[in-house]
Formats: sequence, structure tokens, C-alpha cells
Amino acid sequence: MKITKAVIPVAGMGTRFLPATKAFPKEMFPIVNVPILEMLVLELVQAGITDILFVISSENESIIKHFNSNYKLEKILLENQENDLLTWLRELITVQIYSILSKMKC
Repeated sequence: MKITKAVIPVAGMGTRFLPATKAFPKEMFPIVNVPILEMLVLELVQAGITDILFVISSENESIIKHFNSNYKLEKILLENQENDLLTWLRELITVQIYSILSKMKC
């Protein structure tokens, strides 16, 4: 039986990285030029995962936005013949992303 689903809990408050995490989720901090969470998702896709569930807090909805399609950006990349960036962008959306809000006590 092959595993095709993954659950990633990303609902923490990021208090160890304050003040940077006050407005920006720690999971989106970049390593060089790629967000940490994106690296994880790409690794999961390469391993055969087809469905990913993020457990997020209401402050981290930008994480879901990062993995959604952006038709305007895709059109611009296509027009400018930025094929490498377009391929990279489309690789992110080959997996089905779901989210659920965590009920954290603050």
C-alpha cells in the first residue's frame, strides 16, 4: 500500500522568531530563495504524495495562498518566455492542497 497523503501542522505562533513572525509565517522563511514549506512540499511531491493537509492558524492563511494558482503571474511568465520559472510554479500546484484551521488557545 502506497502512502499518498500527508498532514503538515503549521499552526504555531512562531514566538521563538519574534518579531519577524508577527506578520510573516515562520514556515515561509526562505532558505536562499525558496520558502522552507515549499521545499517540504516539493520533496513530498517527488516522493509520490498527491494530497497535503495543512493545519494552520487564522494568521497563516498566506501559506495557502502561496500554493494556489496565480493565473496573472503565469500569463506574465508565459509572455516573457520565463519557462523555467513557469515550470517551477506549475510544479507547486500538481499536488492537491487542503487546509483546516486549528483551534489554538491564545
